[in-house]
Amino acid sequence: DRRLSPVAILANPGTDGYIDLINGPQDWSCCFGYACQKRVSNFYSIIATDMMYEIHLTSTPPIHMRYRLKHNDGGNPVLLKIYFPKPQRIDIFVGDRFVAPNNIDLTSESFAMLPADDTYIPSLSSQIEGENYFDPTTGFLYLLIRGTEPVDYKIQPSVVTKVGATIDIDNFFEGDVAGNIAALLGIDPANIRVTNVV
Repeated sequence: DRRLSPVAILANPGTDGYIDLINGPQDWSCCFGYACQKRVSNFYSIIATDMMYEIHLTSTPPIHMRYRLKHNDGGNPVLLKIYFPKPQRIDIFVGDRFVAPNNIDLTSESFAMLPADDTYIPSLSSQIEGENYFDPTTGFLYLLIRGTEPVDYKIQPSVVTKVGATIDIDNFFEGDVAGNIAALLGIDPANIRVTNVV
């Protein structure tokens, strides 16, 4: 199992901000080699509500991760700003209920998102548990949690382009490869050259 820690939680970004580095557990198996190490990835932090926290993991984020506010019976909100190095489709679930992103394109027949815009970032005054927005241009997922119910993210096997379109991994290299790469990078397809390397 890869190591996700230390996990950096940046509170109140700016000159008055502070960072909490949370270290993770050691190997709990009987093996002493790196390839067979087992780690339980539970990270606990004491945080204030009614604030935004920026979260960075040391390693690539896992495909599935759960967030939960314990002892928050009053339902005070916390906005998480989680960094993802790859533009992927990230689905949010509150319990078993799917919560659509704020920038979902409801006119599309397939899952598609509208272009990035800061107006989609959830507000701390929102009452929607699990309200979310992924900005493919910055790599940040904004996730509003409140109450005590677990909120999960699950990464789907698709790529999110800079303009918000999603392409399944299986179809990314089929058909218009140059167009898919240009959309992923946010550049003009005329700048992509397909070469035949011998």
